[in-house]
Amino acid sequence: MGKDIKVKLTTDEGQQLFLMASNFVLPKKLGDQAFSVADRGVAADEVRALFRAMKGYSPYAQTGERRTVFGPKKCWEEIKDGEKVSGHRMLDHDHETEVRLSEDAVSGVVWLLLLAIHPQEDESKQGREIPPFNVGAQDLFIWPVAEKVKKVKAIREFMGMNKAAHRRWDDDPEEKVGEKAVEAEKQETSK
Repeated sequence: MGKDIKVKLTTDEGQQLFLMASNFVLPKKLGDQAFSVADRGVAADEVRALFRAMKGYSPYAQTGERRTVFGPKKCWEEIKDGEKVSGHRMLDHDHETEVRLSEDAVSGVVWLLLLAIHPQEDESKQGREIPPFNVGAQDLFIWPVAEKVKKVKAIREFMGMNKAAHRRWDDDPEEKVGEKAVEAEKQETSK
C-alpha cells in the first residue's frame, strides 16, 4: 500500500470530484485504449476509494444522510420545499479543505480526469468528437486538480499529448499577397 497524500481542494473542486465519482463508469474503450472487465473493475475500485474518501468530508454523509455534498456546512445553503430539503446551493466555491487521499484514491482522481477530458464520440454518429469538459472548464478544474495530485504528466501521456507535435500555422497565401501590396504601396508613396 502506498503513501497517503494531503491535497487542498476547493469546495468547487471537491464537489465536482464527489459527483463524478458517484456516477463513474469506465467505458470499454477510451480513444484507442480498450479496457477488459478486470481493468474496468480495478478502475471502479480506485474511484470507489476516492468516493469513500470524499464522503469523509461531507457533513451530510457523516450523519448518514444520502447527499453528495462536499466540504463544511458553512459552504452550503439548504434549499427547502416547505419543510423538506430539496437541494443545496454552494455559497463558498473557493473554501479550501485539506483532504487525505490514498494511492488508490489518487488513481481514482486520474480516472475521473481522464474520462472528463477525453474526447467522446458524438451521439449523433456524425463522426465528431466532443470533450465532456470544454477548454474553459479544463483550465478551471481538470488541470488544477491534476497538478494538485501531481498527475499532469500521467494524464498528458495517456492522452498522447506528449507525442503530439505542436502546430505552427503558416500564414494564408492571401495575407502574404496583402503584405506585398502594402509594401508596394509604401514604396510608391515614398517616391
